[in-house]
Amino acid sequence: MTPIIDASTLVITDYYEQGPVQIDVTEAEEFFSSISAQLGDDAKYLIEPLLMSEEDRLKACEVTIKFYELISLSDEKSASNYLRYSYR
Repeated sequence: MTPIIDASTLVITDYYEQGPVQIDVTEAEEFFSSISAQLGDDAKYLIEPLLMSEEDRLKACEVTIKFYELISLSDEKSASNYLRYSYR
């Protein structure tokens, strides 16, 4: 859990110390393409606006956790870039 917290802290610290930080869009898009390939059809649960069933909601939780786990495997600087990109 610490890597994702460290990356989140870096996002916040950078903003307060430097203002908005430039996102490396190319790196982030390559990473998100990789995540999409790893998650396969389950990737839709990251962007699906309406989840109708309890099963859908549970699956969305599982996929979201996996999403953050994959981000946390990256170095802190890259992980913070991916977080910024995912919330832009």
